[in-house]
Amino acid sequence: MKELRLLFAGLGMIMVSTEACSAASVFVCDGKTDNTLSLQKVINELVKSGEILEIHGNCVVDSLFIPSHSHITGSGNASITESKASKRYLINLQGGIRDTIIENLTFDNANAPLTGSSTIYMPAGGRAIGLSIINNRFINIPKYETTKNQAGHAIELTGSNSTFIEKNIIEQSSGDTIQVNDGYFIVRDNYVANSGDGCIAFNNGARGQILGNTLYKCNLGVGAGPEGSQSDKDINQSISISNNIFESCLWGINMGWFAYPGRSGPVNWQVSGNTFRDSGKRGVEYDGYSDKALVNGTISGNSFYGTGSSAYDGVTYDGKDVVLNNSSVISITGNTILNPKGIEKSQIAIKINNSRYFSVNGNVIYDEYGKYKYYIDASNSKFGNIVGNTTSSLKGGVLTNDKSIIKIANIPS
Repeated sequence: MKELRLLFAGLGMIMVSTEACSAASVFVCDGKTDNTLSLQKVINELVKSGEILEIHGNCVVDSLFIPSHSHITGSGNASITESKASKRYLINLQGGIRDTIIENLTFDNANAPLTGSSTIYMPAGGRAIGLSIINNRFINIPKYETTKNQAGHAIELTGSNSTFIEKNIIEQSSGDTIQVNDGYFIVRDNYVANSGDGCIAFNNGARGQILGNTLYKCNLGVGAGPEGSQSDKDINQSISISNNIFESCLWGINMGWFAYPGRSGPVNWQVSGNTFRDSGKRGVEYDGYSDKALVNGTISGNSFYGTGSSAYDGVTYDGKDVVLNNSSVISITGNTILNPKGIEKSQIAIKINNSRYFSVNGNVIYDEYGKYKYYIDASNSKFGNIVGNTTSSLKGGVLTNDKSIIKIANIPS
């Protein structure tokens, strides 16, 4: 193994030949010197040679542009800190980025602008192919304060054919913590907490997988939508939200068209195997533009506990575990809904509003303390199937408006 030691802008930079015959360059920062220009130059040069950049220490920068084919990794407690002269974006990914990895770094955002800032940002206009943001930590993003109308993100990306956001720890943010738009993204095994808006937001046609994340005290755990046009004959979006933990979020999941004229809500999606604990207002909610909105959605095998809880903000709610608004063709199957914590005789486990062609079957709903007003309320919906659900005893547990068009056959305990 050979070692070549270079000096660059007063900082030690070591180039090491590895056993695999690839090269890595070490850039050492002291936490005091502004490294913006020197580090940017090194990144640009290493991309040309195909070498990995390994950061040691604490680098102070205002903003860095990361081109395609970059591989930036941190060693030990390596970090990148925004200088007092920080710009809107700390890490700015070039449009059309390819084969780029950012990993093992702590991003300190203490000097981020209060409004419209993102730690890692990729603008519209290009497509990310093979982008990976892995095992990083994001700290000191400004918290949400209603008086300041903040919108600070950890990761904000637009346009992707294949982007992986994995195993990151994000402690707080004022806006959407991870916001992605337009393309295919895999967001998995992250810990995201204390978001002023969505912990994970799949906006404007974003699709892919949201898998195995832990989302804690988010205003909204996962948000998705809008997608496509109401006149589209075939909207090919698809989202899988599975095996995540939603803890003390005001809303767990909300998907919809969000009143954008001519747009529709997400379609072809699955919400499966998730755990919702101590949600405030909602566990899972879908908001379509009308009962003619063809959704093709499935809510299955999830566990709901303690909905209506005051854990998020100290307020007790008349919460609902699952809500469908203005939609068509959705099944709610095999979920376990247990012991709400909200306002007594005000909560509803499953609420279906102005919807049709729905199926509610095989769910277990248990209310030990009498919090539910109804287990299932489909009073202004039609063409449904409410069959084989197991409920604890409650008079008026299932509410519908016309039993001739909604089949009911449930199993009270």
